[in-house]
Amino acid sequence: MILFIHNLRINRWVSALFILFTSAPMFRIIILSGLVALSVGCRSTESDTKFTHSQLAVSTCDTGLSFAVEIAEDYNRLFYREDGWTGSDIAFSLPLLDGRILWLFGDTWIGKIRQGRHTDSNMVSNTIGIQQGLDPATAHLEFFHSYKDAKPAAFIRPADGIGVFWLSHGGIHTDSGLYIFL
Repeated sequence: MILFIHNLRINRWVSALFILFTSAPMFRIIILSGLVALSVGCRSTESDTKFTHSQLAVSTCDTGLSFAVEIAEDYNRLFYREDGWTGSDIAFSLPLLDGRILWLFGDTWIGKIRQGRHTDSNMVSNTIGIQQGLDPATAHLEFFHSYKDAKPAAFIRPADGIGVFWLSHGGIHTDSGLYIFL
């Protein structure tokens, strides 16, 4: 699920529970753990927080910061797949000089989704995507990974084969080219 955040207004409990109950079952424990970590010692001062499935408006505890969250349906459609690349836990986007967008992903499922479950799937530590077009309603997004021993593998792997890289820190354009932080 892709969420669009605007207006800076959130109640940590409500937003996390919203994401928790609309996410795939395997991510619910991870999100719940994050909710507990974010909410320790936090009390909401707003009792009238309301949300629907498509929008969420909430507040932080005693900080004055706030934002609203709504589902970005166009991006959901752009990223939705039941074969090949089927989801990731990290996503960074970098505009490329030619107008395309480079997407960097962390742990990624490669395989199939059938009846809402991953089947014949592997998880790899990173993948990338190239988006052509800025409007998600009309854009084309293609995903890339490598193979090792005829199985899906991370797009970028350590040369010595030891460890993994997570593409979780973005990148920067310079006169010399694009640098991606690993």
